[in-house]
Amino acid sequence: MTNDQSIHGASHLWTGLPGPAKRSSAGADVRVRQGVITAIGTLQPEPGERVIDARGCVVYPGWINTHHHLFQSPLKAAPETLDSFLASIERDVQRYHQSGPMAMRRLASTITTPNWSCKAEELKPMAREARRLGIRLHSHLSESHDYVRWAREVHNCTPMQFVAEHEWVGADVWYAHMVHLDDSELQICASIGTGIAHCPQSNAGTSASRSWPTWPPARWCWRRNHGSRRRGWSISEYFAGCARPLGRGSIQRLHCALRRVPGLAPGRASDRAPDQAQEQPQIVVKLLR
Repeated sequence: MTNDQSIHGASHLWTGLPGPAKRSSAGADVRVRQGVITAIGTLQPEPGERVIDARGCVVYPGWINTHHHLFQSPLKAAPETLDSFLASIERDVQRYHQSGPMAMRRLASTITTPNWSCKAEELKPMAREARRLGIRLHSHLSESHDYVRWAREVHNCTPMQFVAEHEWVGADVWYAHMVHLDDSELQICASIGTGIAHCPQSNAGTSASRSWPTWPPARWCWRRNHGSRRRGWSISEYFAGCARPLGRGSIQRLHCALRRVPGLAPGRASDRAPDQAQEQPQIVVKLLR
């Protein structure tokens, strides 16, 4: 199939850009050449390109699941030394990792938690090896009050302070959950670009957040994360897979994240259950850069 294609006639186009630029004012047609968007606006089909009829649809950038328990069933709790872990990471990077702006497959160095999955003295070697290989770091953090209590009782600091002391922060690091952060930890994330993978259904459906009022992740994500994002904090959505068998897809998770955000008028389509939003356009999901 040719990589040259264009999308025409969409009801709406979400560019993925911040602010007013998130909606295209020049038109909702999209031209793609060799996997790269080359034009957005009111376009005419060109010879040789595949034309996608998107009438009645919404077009938006392809979403990436930023946290998934791929290892959950076969590999969880498999014993491994630090040396074997680092060797396996390097071997997999050499075999599978792609770099550059057109990469479609990238690896990250991950552990279940920096709190309990390894010895504290092993965290820095892991971080330094990942950066030598040019890959990112990922884990869970502050999913429950246990993380906060552990850091306070064992290390007399917050979870973010603990990982910062062990070089697990920065623009090349992102954590799942991050539900229980104080203002100083939010500031650390905002100032150095440490990211969060946020899943409203997972957070609200486990004991991690049941001490919060109704739908705490939505309110927290909107009031605190959104403000931090404007200061440079990267926020993404995830679905934990077999670890959290909740929901039916990205659209429903986004719906859950926004349905009880303060200021959202009751009765609007985005505040109703998916089966009630009868008049909403269909969605065209395309992996577009």
